[in-house]
Amino acid sequence: MSVSTSRIVLRCLMFLSVLFQIPQVCAALELPAPYAFIVAGDGQYVVHAVTQASTCPLIAWDTQAPIQMAVRVGPAEIGARTPEEDKPANFPVLSCEATWLKGAKQARIGDQILKSPTASPQRIVVLGDTGCRLKAADKAFQACLDPVQWPFANIAKQAASKNPDLVIHVGDIAYRESPCPAEIKGCAGSVWGQGYDVWDADFFQPALPLLTQAPWVFARGNHESCARSGQGWFRFIDYQAWDAQRTCNTVADYEAGDYSVPFAVSIGSEAQIIVFDSSADKKKNSPSSVNFKKYSQQLATVDQLLSAKPFNIFVSHHPLEAVEKSRDTGAPFLFQTGLTHVMSELDKQHAVRQGMSFSLHGHFHTFESISFNDGRAPVIVTGNGGTAIAPSPKTSDVTESLQQQFNVKGFVSRQSYGFLTLDRQNKAGSRWLLTEYDSDGKSIVTCQLNSRKSVCQPV
Repeated sequence: MSVSTSRIVLRCLMFLSVLFQIPQVCAALELPAPYAFIVAGDGQYVVHAVTQASTCPLIAWDTQAPIQMAVRVGPAEIGARTPEEDKPANFPVLSCEATWLKGAKQARIGDQILKSPTASPQRIVVLGDTGCRLKAADKAFQACLDPVQWPFANIAKQAASKNPDLVIHVGDIAYRESPCPAEIKGCAGSVWGQGYDVWDADFFQPALPLLTQAPWVFARGNHESCARSGQGWFRFIDYQAWDAQRTCNTVADYEAGDYSVPFAVSIGSEAQIIVFDSSADKKKNSPSSVNFKKYSQQLATVDQLLSAKPFNIFVSHHPLEAVEKSRDTGAPFLFQTGLTHVMSELDKQHAVRQGMSFSLHGHFHTFESISFNDGRAPVIVTGNGGTAIAPSPKTSDVTESLQQQFNVKGFVSRQSYGFLTLDRQNKAGSRWLLTEYDSDGKSIVTCQLNSRKSVCQPV
């Protein structure tokens, strides 16, 4: 081929590349980096990765040669489980995992670096109820496209800027259950259902700044129950090994899938976090119900876990108590969940709760700190991580007479978006400073948590 002919061919190729936008097409074919994060479990940490590739990514421990992560579960499209479900749950991604290598200081997956878990975390970020609420049955259509009306992405960014050693999510992650009506511009075109696209939009994308910052402790909310987004829970963030009998893929799986064994995450030689799966919680549980029997067994496990260390932070999605507004009168009342009723039936003296130092919850879309006069552990509710804020009593609404009626020693609340941090105040991990932040990272309230007391004041 002559030089002139070569030039003609080269020019033709350049013309075609511009005409058909070959570089852009090639770029579009490139797969995004996998989501990679650490999940804290029962005495171990597991690296999870979610990828659109056909094989699991490579993971490199420190300076060691990369090795391939193991498949947790492959892609699947799962048909509607009940006549009420409008669409199948599509999971066109590969879920991968690798147990954290003992002694490793870091792990690298592509360009992402995951730092080694800390034995005694100094700062813990806590948030919950983070997804964008789309639910036709309640005529609830949150403006998912508006970062002010759904601020989880900014909350995650602000939380990451606090440089936590551990992150606790108190549950309710995937919220987009119904299609957004075309006339509502704030959520127009939003994904919906129970599949990966909802998990991606509600959690992975907005949480990305915080995702690789520190290991995560996940408490399972009612939105992650089998009848809702339990399939994604087991595929993506459950700390336990994949179990084909607990997938939530069929209604027959629900009983096995809706109850998980409580577990503990050590945060020092004398302190631990105990995680309870309350996803299937009912408002009331008769002693003959499956819920009552399952919770009775699990609370016996909690009792054993509590005896292992002197300082215990109990975490469940549903609060043991919360101060709520009556839908009929608007008056504050002390709400108790089905889990609390089971505890009361099993032990009138709250023996299990005596072993708790304080508890962390979500479910109610607000922030509350409640301390009691009768030895019950303080309750912290932090369900204001992005889901539409729900009406709840203000601090001033719980008057002195109501505090006496509820046997409450102190009550503080916030009816706006935010998250909180827990800062260790002593080596043992028996004293913590709680700071409640707004969605822009400004500190609003601080609470001293020690000796089964919560003493709060505005900043």
